[in-house]
Amino acid sequence: MLQALPRRPLHIIAGGRYHDRFECRDGRWRFTERRIRLNLVGDMTHPLRQAGAQR
Repeated sequence: MLQALPRRPLHIIAGGRYHDRFECRDGRWRFTERRIRLNLVGDMTHPLRQAGAQR
């Protein structure tokens, strides 16, 4: 995951991988499960704010 803020350069704040499971039902592939494995966590002191959040 990358993050860029107005006064900070683009930097990595997290890295990992997905472990997904799929199934074919009625001829169409669908997700049945997604697990996210974080292996690296960087500087999280300036997380992104939700759109419309009050300061």
